[in-house]
Parts: sequence; C-alpha cells; structure tokens
Amino acid sequence: MSCTHLTVYKEQKKRFCEIGKYEGTPTEEDCGGCSEYSGPSRGLGDTVKNVISKATAGKVKPCAPCQKRREALNKMMGYKKKEE
Repeated sequence: MSCTHLTVYKEQKKRFCEIGKYEGTPTEEDCGGCSEYSGPSRGLGDTVKNVISKATAGKVKPCAPCQKRREALNKMMGYKKKEE
C-alpha cells in the first residue's frame, strides 16, 4: 500500500511521512491505520469515504465516527494487496 504522504528512500531503507505522523518514520502498519491515509483504497471503508467526498465535492469533512466506520469497514472488507 502506498500513501501519498509516504516517501521511501530505498537506498537508505528509510520511510518518511511528509505530514509528520509516527515521528516521521512510519511502518507499513502505521500507514495502513493512519487517519490521514491518502492512497489507493485499502477496503470498503476507504471506498465509502472517497464516494462521500466526491459526491459532496469535499464539503462534508470526516469526523471521529466517520473514521471509526472507515476503519471497521476496512477491517471487515479489506481489499487484497496487489503483488509488486
């Protein structure tokens, strides 16, 4: 999974979070559970969030219950990870 906030430096084997989460060096699990995750849909929760965001032209901002729903749906109906 690849978040748009994540930069990976392969030569140094380092990961860097551009928004400063997880002290700037997130693990893949950190990125997967991040409330600010922005990348390919990881599951149904991300898809629902993206549909709501597009349908409302970004006027409806996610709240804490929205994030909990997103996480629960992603956990229940996660998408399989593509092989790289």
